[in-house]
Amino acid sequence: MKIEFVFNSSSSGTHTVEADTLGMKLQCHCQAGQCHQLCKHIRAFFKDDPSMLHFPAQHELFHAFSSQLNAMRGGAWAKLQEDLETASSGCEMEYSPGVKGRTRDELKTEFVKILRL
Repeated sequence: MKIEFVFNSSSSGTHTVEADTLGMKLQCHCQAGQCHQLCKHIRAFFKDDPSMLHFPAQHELFHAFSSQLNAMRGGAWAKLQEDLETASSGCEMEYSPGVKGRTRDELKTEFVKILRL
């Protein structure tokens, strides 16, 4: 089953994120999402942050999908999310030899690949 979540855009307007509840996949139609980059609309699901949703009526469904998605991704998701947050904050990633030296864009690309599994 597919669900469409409508998010506010940074500029005027909205962006749609298609959520496939069977495959637990997300696809955003913003410019970054169309370029297969990890956008803030997708990241909102993993932070369980509905603040950018355009329709408040979607909050409950958003939380349910976000919780299910986070539970299904398990430990690999949690580690990658931690690495991405560290890269996003500009901190060194000394604690993780597999991540050290990788750019924020490389981490985002890997992150998106996991989302599409």
